[in-house]
Amino acid sequence: MKKLALSLFFFFIAHIAAAQRMEMAALKNRLPHIKEKQQYIDALNRLAMLSHLRYKDSCLVYASKAMSLSEQAGYKKGIADALNCEAIYYMSVNNYLSARYFNDALQLYRQLEDRENEAQLLMNLSVLLYTNNNPAEAVKYIYRAEKLSRSLQNDSIRSIILSDILTLDHKLPLAKYKAYYDEGLGIAKKHKDYRMIISYENNRGTLLYNDGRKAEGIAILERSEKLADSVGCEYVQTTAFMTLGEMMLDLKRNHEGIAYYEKGLQHSELYGYPESYTIFADRLYQFYKAQGDSRSALKYLSLLQLQQNKIQESMSKSGFNYVNYVEKDNEIDSLEKHRDFQTQLLIVLGTLLIALLGIAFLYYRLNQSKKKSASIQQQLQEALSKHNTELEAQVQFNNMLITVLAHDVRQPFSNVIMATELFTSPNDIPEDQKSYILKELELTARQSMFFMDGVLSWIKSKESGYAFGTEPIHLAEMVQEANSFFVPVQRRKDIVFHSAVPPSSVLNTSKMVLLFVLRNILNNATSYSPAGASIDVHVTHSNDYSTVSVTDTGRGMSAKAAANLFRISHKQESKGKKGAGVALALSYEMMARIGGSIAVESTEGKGTVFYIKIPTDPNLGSTAHN
Repeated sequence: MKKLALSLFFFFIAHIAAAQRMEMAALKNRLPHIKEKQQYIDALNRLAMLSHLRYKDSCLVYASKAMSLSEQAGYKKGIADALNCEAIYYMSVNNYLSARYFNDALQLYRQLEDRENEAQLLMNLSVLLYTNNNPAEAVKYIYRAEKLSRSLQNDSIRSIILSDILTLDHKLPLAKYKAYYDEGLGIAKKHKDYRMIISYENNRGTLLYNDGRKAEGIAILERSEKLADSVGCEYVQTTAFMTLGEMMLDLKRNHEGIAYYEKGLQHSELYGYPESYTIFADRLYQFYKAQGDSRSALKYLSLLQLQQNKIQESMSKSGFNYVNYVEKDNEIDSLEKHRDFQTQLLIVLGTLLIALLGIAFLYYRLNQSKKKSASIQQQLQEALSKHNTELEAQVQFNNMLITVLAHDVRQPFSNVIMATELFTSPNDIPEDQKSYILKELELTARQSMFFMDGVLSWIKSKESGYAFGTEPIHLAEMVQEANSFFVPVQRRKDIVFHSAVPPSSVLNTSKMVLLFVLRNILNNATSYSPAGASIDVHVTHSNDYSTVSVTDTGRGMSAKAAANLFRISHKQESKGKKGAGVALALSYEMMARIGGSIAVESTEGKGTVFYIKIPTDPNLGSTAHN
């Protein structure tokens, strides 16, 4: 009888998975025939959401297209849905973009009074916080989502929220755990959401294992893993691999535990789960390090560093996105002043209105005047209350972003600590492996220092009355210093770097600004040049300016892309692929602050030339020799 029930369960789950694939196929076929614009946008966003677990790149493609059409049509719900999909895509790849898009979508859903999607966004933010090692804040957000989900007519989202509570809240009392489990599983069964049913089975297996019924718990998880595999629930299957690996290592069945971790690592790489990949690689590294197996430990340390460098590269391509959030305090101050002005204006108008009514209607309208006065005071109180609530939400979100930033900035230091522990261990490490690890650590450290220097300089430049200091600079040495950061990459790609700047060229300008600008442009040239390309630097001088040109033979860009290269736009950030991102926009503004400029000329397929125009300063004895 149990075999029959299990067979029926397999059948229904396979039917649902097939139905999901059929829905995607049907949407793709129907898409060219949809004439109504909002329906077309909704179909694109639905395809993006269906794609995110298995076809991640397709998720971004559909969401970006939906975003562009929604902005043209002024369709707020389409914009919010596209932002949600883009944020899911960037989760664990670029958590700054992910947090930003989740928050933007959350504000739009609140404006639209869409409580179901508001609950979903709060849940997504809790998962983002949890993956960034902030479990306390994650629990706060998931319970806010749970509270909101109680009154929803469509309770299917509540099943997912309750499942996340079982995972995130490790202090949940057993009675409450079982109550949430029973309610969430009941909702999943009611809606025939078999993906969530498998997830609840995983939770039940974990609970039984922790309760001492270890064999029964492992059996449930092994069955859930097979069910997830049979219906294409790859993320649920990956989660099961992680839990089974932990259980096997806890039981000293090391061979089986490591095998589950290896499967999880392969699945995470195959289906694009960077956060899971990092966790699996770290646990394998820690295991082999504890076992004294230096060669295997080095293998997984290298994989871990490569994954973290990919995440760092993704953040670098999208620019210093968190600069926007460093300025959140200024935005809050501006919002507060605006609200204060509105409040004062309402008070003045209310007072004038009361006075005019009192004069016009005198004694026989006295009671009516009192009622209107009370009504105005109530409106003012409600406006103040709403203002305080909005400010609290802004501050809370700003704190969340600072937490995300603190986590990612610590990553390079974690790499250094792990490598130091490995080198100080009594085990012999091959010299080639030592050299590789040290080079990777040097590259990570340089990237982190350059990353922070640029942002700190930008923040300081925003201060009132701040001016960049100037000093005599030997331009030829400056060019070599800026390029030294990228020499290892240029050697790997066989890129020829040539500077024709004569040693006698001396300028009086800001060393910090010029070095920051040169590094960004040389980084752009190195990153987007193919193997065997060349990068050339020249300088020309006139009475008032010296112009440095940086020429590469990379892939170039269109005239439209070149025209918008130095502008910060939402569309540019969301793609995260073309141009130099926010870093070039910061360079452009810094040059303007010292009286200079940056220009670009580019031809697709042939290459790009950047022109850095630097003013001479006769008051400081600036010289420029050919």
